[in-house]
Amino acid sequence: MRPERALTPQKCRIAENSSLLKSGLNPSSATPASNAQIVAANAKKIDEIAARSRENKAKIAKLFEETNKNRQAILANSEAIAERRERILANHAKVANNQDLVANFISKL
Repeated sequence: MRPERALTPQKCRIAENSSLLKSGLNPSSATPASNAQIVAANAKKIDEIAARSRENKAKIAKLFEETNKNRQAILANSEAIAERRERILANHAKVANNQDLVANFISKL
């Protein structure tokens, strides 16, 4: 099978199959040699697809591992950000209090 055939819309494949059927496929013309060629070609395609599948499986496993690491890093960052925000708000309250003290001091001068 040509690689582009796998991407062919189903309608086109149906038309192709209809054309093959109308042209009169002749199973009696099949020979052990022609069948062996087809079987060998199909076995080669299966091997190629299986190899691609194994490669993709390894890539997916690696991506999954990286995704989990990234998720953990994001969670840790969000915790650190939340803690920092609490410290900033506490510091903001202290700054506001100091501003009030300075304002009172200046108003008494």
